[in-house]
Amino acid sequence: MKLTLYLLAVTVALLSEKATAQCDAISLPYTENFENVTVPALPQCTSSLLSTDELNDWETGTITQNGQLNNVLKFNMLSEAPPLSSAFFYGKPMLLEAGQNYRLTFNYGRSNLNVSSFYIRIYLKNQETGESEILQYLPTLDESSPGSFVSAFINTNQSGTYSLGIEMRANIIDGFFYIDNLEFNEWICPVPENLTVTNVASVSASFSWSGNSLVPAGENPVFSIASGLTTATSSNLEPATDYTVFVRNRCTNPAGQYYWSDWSVGVSFTTLGTLGINYRTENSFYIFPNPAKTKLNINYKNVIDTVDIYSATGQLILSEKPNTAQASLNVEMLAAGIYFANVSSEGLTQQVKLVKE
Repeated sequence: MKLTLYLLAVTVALLSEKATAQCDAISLPYTENFENVTVPALPQCTSSLLSTDELNDWETGTITQNGQLNNVLKFNMLSEAPPLSSAFFYGKPMLLEAGQNYRLTFNYGRSNLNVSSFYIRIYLKNQETGESEILQYLPTLDESSPGSFVSAFINTNQSGTYSLGIEMRANIIDGFFYIDNLEFNEWICPVPENLTVTNVASVSASFSWSGNSLVPAGENPVFSIASGLTTATSSNLEPATDYTVFVRNRCTNPAGQYYWSDWSVGVSFTTLGTLGINYRTENSFYIFPNPAKTKLNINYKNVIDTVDIYSATGQLILSEKPNTAQASLNVEMLAAGIYFANVSSEGLTQQVKLVKE
């Protein structure tokens, strides 16, 4: 299921602006810790825009945290101002892609814990059109202080250059609200690694990987694996068929929205021919004769590590380590009947049904 956050396009009426020079758009991640500025100036290529009064505005300031002085982005709430104050901080221009999920994180706090009526809205401002899209409305940041914020998915309707906007709107009371360590980046779900294929038979194969919450698949996804697993087996494959298996990770953000990683590097394998029939491809072991009387020959393009022969009931009957690409096993002592041979080389294991005459 594809999750999309629909954005409401709005035009923000601005009465005054602290202008900054035009700057080239930057690639992500975008971070601001406000340390490399001269208080109360804003970082280069950012701006503050007022919509109500000229007293309560975003500017940089210094606060004491853990015994150290740190620069932060502050919104001063002065009692001399009108009863409702609103201002916008816009960050540096960023290159964003439509359809990509982004996230905003920052630390925050306030000097007066009795402030009961204020909220923050987050915007993306299109640098070409000047329009702003409301992304998220955050009325609950005043429940605890200090704190940290991680957004849900943020995305935009079209690719282009955008500035991140943060609006503070508050009933005025002496004090300030601050933001620090702001970061805007992609939601990145890690790609699984170490995908291997084992126990390849005529209609089945087993897969394992590093990671969890994955979906093994052929060229197009055909079946899903429950969250948290790192192994899977498919038993509905076609004999003598080439396959490539991929896996991808399903991650979940703090808002409970899930998103996918890119597909892993594919691993190719070939299912064996119909059980009991000699069959050979580049990625298959060649086992002959089958049925066998006295000797069983096994050929492969690489050195064969192990050959394990099991009875039809799963009992290990014979185990050899040929350490050669062309092996010959003496099976004369085996009783007539049905057996299964697991042949392994460099992490690849295939199983074939044997008939002993």
